[in-house]
Amino acid sequence: MERWGALEPRAIFDRGEVWRPITALLLHGDAGHLTANLISGLFVFSTVLSTIGRSRGALLAVLAAGVGNLAIAALHYPGPYQSLGASTAVFAGLGLLTGRAVRRMAQAPAARRWPAVFVPLAAGATLLGLFGAGALPTDVGAHLTGFAAGLGLGYVAALRRRELRAAD
Repeated sequence: MERWGALEPRAIFDRGEVWRPITALLLHGDAGHLTANLISGLFVFSTVLSTIGRSRGALLAVLAAGVGNLAIAALHYPGPYQSLGASTAVFAGLGLLTGRAVRRMAQAPAARRWPAVFVPLAAGATLLGLFGAGALPTDVGAHLTGFAAGLGLGYVAALRRRELRAAD
């Protein structure tokens, strides 16, 4: 399974194996790796689904995780790189929550906007730093790209429908 589904830049970009950014999320190195992702994912994804909605939250989490994996693969291309695990999705979920909160706070009155935006951004970045960094083989780059993808998607997803219509 690892040979077929792990994240490998050359397999994606040279051989067209476009499923790898998603299948890599389902594979884990060992039981400890799986357990850590399940426990952290339980907290993050239950918050994403209850805040954003079940269907929309699940779709955005998978999309952000896939974009995060694709981004880290592109950054490593054409060099040798392999990654697996759901931690990219966990940090994508954290990014979704952070991006959503930042967007909501960006609507504060102008005099209080910067402090209002800074708080959720600082909180998300702090959690990323505390739980996303670690000794090898922690894939800090994948955690960062997952968070960044989630941050962007969470910000856009928080726009109200009327704001989207007005932008067209």
